[in-house]
Amino acid sequence: MNPIHKFKSHSIKFMQRSIFIYFLGFSQTGFSINQTQIPFGQKASPLDSSAIEWKDFPDQRDFITKKHLFVFVYTDWCVHCKRMMTETLSNREIAELISNNFYPVKLNAETTETIVFNNHIYTNMGKAGSQSKHPLAIKLAAMNGTIGFPTMVFLGPDLEPVLTPLRGYKSAEYMIDYLKYIDSGCYPEVSFEDYLGNQ
Repeated sequence: MNPIHKFKSHSIKFMQRSIFIYFLGFSQTGFSINQTQIPFGQKASPLDSSAIEWKDFPDQRDFITKKHLFVFVYTDWCVHCKRMMTETLSNREIAELISNNFYPVKLNAETTETIVFNNHIYTNMGKAGSQSKHPLAIKLAAMNGTIGFPTMVFLGPDLEPVLTPLRGYKSAEYMIDYLKYIDSGCYPEVSFEDYLGNQ
C-alpha cells in the first residue's frame, strides 16, 4: 500500500476512534449529571397544578364537608395568575396540602358558564371575550368595589367566607404558612402574624 494512503487510513481510523470515545465520555458524563441532579422518576420542573384535585362548586345547601373551600379566582390574561399556577400551586407540598385538607375550586372570573352554588344560580350575561366579570367572581373576590387577580377565597364548611380574600401573587413559602393557618382553624382568635410568631 502506498505509504501516503496507509498514513491517511490510520489517521481516519484514529479520528473515528477519538470521536467515538469523546461522545461516549460526553454521554456518560451527561447521564451521571442527570442522575445526580434529577433522581430517576422525578421531574426537573415542579408538579403541574393539575396535581391538585380541583372540584366543581358545591350546589346544595346541605353540602356536607369538614374542609374549608379554597377558591382560586383568575383570568386567562392575568400574568400573575399564570405565575401563581406554575410557581406556587405547582409546588408539591402545596398541592398535597390543598388536595388533602381543602375543597379546591378554580373560578375563571370571565367564564360565561352558569354556575349553581349554595342553591343560587350565577350567570355571566356578557359575551365571550368581552372580559365581563362573572357575578360569582364578584361576590366572592370583590373588595371595596374592586376585583383583582389572582384572588384566593377561603370559605368555611358553611360556605361563608372566613377571612378577607387574599389578593395578588403569593410565593410558595407564604402559601404553605397561610394554608396551614386556615386549616388550623385558629383564625377567629389569632391573626396570621401572631400565628407565624408562635411557630
